[in-house]
Amino acid sequence: MACVFSFAYIKAMDCCATVLSWISVSLIQLLLIGVGVLAFVKRRDLEADGRDDTKGLTWLFWISIVSAAFFFIFVIWNLKSLRVSIAVIDTASDFVQDTKRALVIPVIMFIIGLIFSMLWLYGFICVCSIGTITPDDYAL
Repeated sequence: MACVFSFAYIKAMDCCATVLSWISVSLIQLLLIGVGVLAFVKRRDLEADGRDDTKGLTWLFWISIVSAAFFFIFVIWNLKSLRVSIAVIDTASDFVQDTKRALVIPVIMFIIGLIFSMLWLYGFICVCSIGTITPDDYAL
């Protein structure tokens, strides 16, 4: 299944790497803001019920909002580098899409290594299970 998902991901990245990359950046920003909003709403609901244990939610709210602000600033600050890295991802996905052999060879080598290791382990177990080896005394 991992190979199937990997090839599907490679195909998706080949088709629309730029869009998927920008969606990833946007989802991270929205996730940070969403966690802050959820912490704020939950804290407000707990305070309305008269509970005083909202310090953790307050910290979560401020940490997520500050993280979202820093993430936004870093994205704006490094926008040119982000565009270059997305172009590199697009180029790499085109290369990998065209040369699937580069993905299959490591899997085959892993299987060969696994078989070799299992055969070596089987031989080791056979030698260890023989018992004590005692030399015979042959008189010449």
